[in-house]
Amino acid sequence: MRNYWVAAAVLILVSGCAATQPGSLPEPPVEAPATEQPAPIATGIEIGGTGFSILFDDDSAEDYAYASDPAEALGALTVALGDPVVTDVALQHCEPEHHLAAWGGLTLGTDYKWLPEGQQFFLRADTSSAIAVPVTTTNGLELGGSIADVFAASPDYLRFAYEDQSGTTSYEVYFDVQDYVPPSDVTLPGANGTTPWGAVALSQGDDVTRISASDEFSNHANC
Repeated sequence: MRNYWVAAAVLILVSGCAATQPGSLPEPPVEAPATEQPAPIATGIEIGGTGFSILFDDDSAEDYAYASDPAEALGALTVALGDPVVTDVALQHCEPEHHLAAWGGLTLGTDYKWLPEGQQFFLRADTSSAIAVPVTTTNGLELGGSIADVFAASPDYLRFAYEDQSGTTSYEVYFDVQDYVPPSDVTLPGANGTTPWGAVALSQGDDVTRISASDEFSNHANC
């Protein structure tokens, strides 16, 4: 009889222990991998008198001064627009030798000896070739737009108005004007230190065919 109670006690003890054993722990939740945000897409180029901006579809912008390292501007434009076509320009009558990187009709020029003091590069956009994004001035005038809109925006300076033999009038007007200071080691015929430079809209007839900054005065002063 004693053995019976001992056996019963052992059975109860074992059963109780088994009943209180914790179950298997649940698997920790699997975290979904972080979703990478897509890089913003360039939607425009805005040219001003002292620099330019790359505009993006998330309403952000990257600003580059003409006095900054041109490699930074070149790299940013390459990311935004793809690899450029690079050209070395030899010394000519109207221009010193320099280097160009072009994305269709958008061109960045470096090592241009006649840039105003302290500037490292210029940016020029024209309608000779397609550009992947719209190009405007800082006051909203667009490459390919109307010259009437240019004058309605009260430009700072009218460089010239020229009528050719066919009766087509070309205009060159400045926005965001800065004072031109010739480089200290260069003598420019006709330069007097007061001729303005800035963002330029050039038209042939009714349409704006070029918007650029900082390379214009030297060309006119020497040709």
